[in-house]
Amino acid sequence: SLALIDEIMEALNETQWKPWKKQQKFNETKFRNELIDVWHFVINLTLISGMSADDVIIAFKEKNMENHERQDNGY
Repeated sequence: SLALIDEIMEALNETQWKPWKKQQKFNETKFRNELIDVWHFVINLTLISGMSADDVIIAFKEKNMENHERQDNGY
């Protein structure tokens, strides 16, 4: 989990997330590479939890539906 958080932070560091900083560069290649590292750790955690690809798809669809309902109801 800590490695995942670190990879997310590394991806964030490749973006222009500091509105107060004048000189910011977006390195799309490095950003994408960090995202692949994030996916790597997410997939490993998913496998460790015993979830199958079908489990992930079902859970994602259910959570996505819940999120849309929340947005529609002013959550």
